Amino acid sequence: MMVNDIINKLKLLSKSGIIYESVFFRFIDEENIELEIIPTIYEALLNKDINIITDSKQSFSNDSTHEYRNVVERRNFYLEQQGKYLKESGELIKKKFFEDYFKSRCQSTYMPVTMLGLFDKADEYGKLHIDELVSFFKEYYDNRKCRNLIVERADSIFSKTTPSNQEIKKLILFNPLGRSCLVKYIRYNDVSNYLEINENFWNALHISDVIRIKKQSEKIINDYYKKLSLKK
Repeated sequence: MMVNDIINKLKLLSKSGIIYESVFFRFIDEENIELEIIPTIYEALLNKDINIITDSKQSFSNDSTHEYRNVVERRNFYLEQQGKYLKESGELIKKKFFEDYFKSRCQSTYMPVTMLGLFDKADEYGKLHIDELVSFFKEYYDNRKCRNLIVERADSIFSKTTPSNQEIKKLILFNPLGRSCLVKYIRYNDVSNYLEINENFWNALHISDVIRIKKQSEKIINDYYKKLSLKK
């Protein structure tokens, strides 16, 4: 199924510009849609002013069907992975991070730009306020636009519009920080609005590791833009 077809079907399932996570993930399961394209679907919905919102805990607790249990499990899977990594040694987490990051499939520049922003702006404890990363995103894509360079895919919010801070924040939290290759290592604290790199992982990093991460991020970005330029 093409992304446009998926979006059209999800629009029918939305009400007043809102689609609940339970409905969204049930649709993903029923249509056997690959997890890798969920970030693309999310951004396309955002472009059409359709927001995915979290169901209340009550709506899940009153439903014991297998269908809703699957939705809850899908929502909590990455958070469970994140919790397990809190107890792992820093060296093991670092090894797994490099394995994940170097084999990840890039469908946009959001993931490597996030990594550049994190390692450029994080404090000495590996923490960064989400607003600082939002500002980093705005500056990065505005800079490309001013230089008449390819900004992103044609359907990206950075190509089509001048997105608000809230739109950029939503995008960052779903993609890339919702992706399996990053979510295990970076936690978003919705009380303090800080992004927190796994403490053991952060403490295990050396300057050479950070340089390696930044170089890989730049390589991912350069390769991605080359592919986009060939499609023009």
